[in-house]
Amino acid sequence: MQGLNTIPYDQIWALAPVCTATLVGLVVLLRDLVLKGDKREMILPAAGHGLVATGLVAYFARVQPAVRHAVAGVPGTAGGIDLDRFVLAIVLIVCAAGLLCLYLAPQYLKRRGIQEGPFAALWVLAVAGMIVMAQAADLLVLF
Repeated sequence: MQGLNTIPYDQIWALAPVCTATLVGLVVLLRDLVLKGDKREMILPAAGHGLVATGLVAYFARVQPAVRHAVAGVPGTAGGIDLDRFVLAIVLIVCAAGLLCLYLAPQYLKRRGIQEGPFAALWVLAVAGMIVMAQAADLLVLF
C-alpha cells in the first residue's frame, strides 16, 4: 500500500515512553477493577513501579542509535514528536514527581476517603499526557 504511512521499527522507540505510561495506567485501572479487599493496597506501589519502568524505557529509548540521531523529529511521525536530551530530562523529572506524589498519597487518600485505584490510574495517565506534551515538536501534537 503506497498511501499508508508506517513508522519504521527502529523509530518506534520514540513512542515507547508514552506507550509505556499509558499501558501502566490502564493496567492499574484494570487491576483496581479485578482486585478485592486487602490486595487493593498494592495498587499505589504497582503504579510507582510503572512510573520507574516508564523512566527506564525513556532512557533506553533515548540511547537507541536511530532515536539518538533523529533529533529533528521522528521521520515516521512527520516530525511531530522528539526524544532528545531535553525531552529525556523532562520525562525523568515528570516520572520522579509522579513517583513522589504516589509515595505521599496514601495518608491523604485515607483522610479524605478517596479510593487508591482510580487516583493512581488518573495520576499515571496524567504523567502520560505530560510526556506527550514534552515530546511535542509540533503545535498540532501539543493540542
